[in-house]
Amino acid sequence: DTAETPEGRTHAWAANVTAVASLARIATENGITLAGGGALLRGLPTVLYKATGLSVRVAEDPLTCVARGTAIFLEHLEEWKEVLENDLDL
Repeated sequence: DTAETPEGRTHAWAANVTAVASLARIATENGITLAGGGALLRGLPTVLYKATGLSVRVAEDPLTCVARGTAIFLEHLEEWKEVLENDLDL
């Protein structure tokens, strides 16, 4: 397993940095969308907005949106499988 070698750790670190940078860019451009039960915590969007300065919204039907999105992904698995196969092209 290359993750146990110095080169593997460097590669994993670089992939994480790339992922974090991509997520930061996406959040800056689109804001933060909260999903799941935590999204229903009173005042959380305001707290996150004040902490980050980014727009924050609660997803439509936050308790089921992740499951519904996963179902959509699985329905299109063949055409979107590259997303799973190459996590460095964020």
